[in-house]
Amino acid sequence: MAANFFKALLPGDLDAIVVYLRSVPPVRNAVAAPVYRGPVRREAFALADRGFSEADMQSKVRRGAYLATIGHCLECHTPVEEGALQFETALGAGGRPFLPSFVKGLPASWTGAVSRNLTGHPERGLGAWSDAEIKRAIGQGVGRDGRRLQEPMPFAWYAGIHDEDLDAMVAYLRTLPPLAR
Repeated sequence: MAANFFKALLPGDLDAIVVYLRSVPPVRNAVAAPVYRGPVRREAFALADRGFSEADMQSKVRRGAYLATIGHCLECHTPVEEGALQFETALGAGGRPFLPSFVKGLPASWTGAVSRNLTGHPERGLGAWSDAEIKRAIGQGVGRDGRRLQEPMPFAWYAGIHDEDLDAMVAYLRTLPPLAR
């Protein structure tokens, strides 16, 4: 649960989630106790800690920052060193490995993936990508070169994002300083 990102939710969005959850018919379901394969860490995420306001949603970049925060994009796209996400020094620089032992529900043939660099670096990041290419990667799971992106990138979850929200997310990603990692 990405609680350190979800705490940024605006009250109206949180209310909408509650209304939706209350509309879902109850289901009896036996749930096994969780099995944690690694330590659960809750690194502070500065954007979420500072919070957002309804007025922020009028700025394309701030709206994009909000959407990327509640989508916890930078949790996956920031490297981990000594068990800690490097938000302060390598935000969005990619390089975080995802191994089959930590990602369940994928085909047995899946051997793992490493998150991509989302910063403005022209070779290692998104600096040379067009806005349309970034939006296609987020919503359709297709990379700049036309190849399908690998799981656990949740592009199927993001397929329904409205175009203006994708534009805002791209505007925010364009503000990440270029990092070569």
